[in-house]
Amino acid sequence: MANRYYHNGNWEAGDVWLTDQEAHHLLHVMRHRVGEQVELFDGRGHAARATIVEIQKRQVRLHIDEPLHTSLPACSRTLILATAVPKGDRFRWLIEKATELGVTRLVPLHTERSVVAPRESKLDKQQQYVIEACKQSGRNTLLEFVPQQSLSEFLNSLSPLSCCVVGHPRATMNASELRSALHANQGEIALLVGPEGGFSPQEEQQLQERGVLSVSVAPHILRTETAGLLLAGVVAYLAAPPP
Repeated sequence: MANRYYHNGNWEAGDVWLTDQEAHHLLHVMRHRVGEQVELFDGRGHAARATIVEIQKRQVRLHIDEPLHTSLPACSRTLILATAVPKGDRFRWLIEKATELGVTRLVPLHTERSVVAPRESKLDKQQQYVIEACKQSGRNTLLEFVPQQSLSEFLNSLSPLSCCVVGHPRATMNASELRSALHANQGEIALLVGPEGGFSPQEEQQLQERGVLSVSVAPHILRTETAGLLLAGVVAYLAAPPP
């Protein structure tokens, strides 16, 4: 992991303090010393080079030396991944990799065949997973993590200009057709992935009525987290402007 640390406060004063987990990581994991330089990011798209000027038992003071160029997102448009929640640690893995891939917002979906719901008590941990993934990948904006929604709630929350894509193992739309559809609509992109049992017939009817594009990204049946990440990577690539 690069020598990057998260600080979401005001940098204008010139000096900032790292506390809690970030200070622990700097002091006891990376074992930095006074005078060494590290990189800070604020989770809102900004990064800066900073020098360690004071170390206390549980906090570290740094001086902001200079701003750094912000990292460009994998996709220049808002990329929303609405997905059923996989079991166990697979949801943590999904959060981390979605952050690395440049997903803007992650929406846990409650569907008729869902078997897992994210617990509110885990929100702080999920935020920490996002921060760690940003530190590792060089991303400077935090993935937005929102409370669980039903499929109808999610669809109703979208702008009429949104381009919606659902992963389906039997879809026939090819990559060229999907690319054309993505470039014909320059609004936000919403990706939907159902549970391992699939969406119910009633939910599939909702998707059809909303005009959601159905696409298959692999020749085999994928787990929920694999399908979501593969779909996000493919769509981000296809939606990117030509070089």
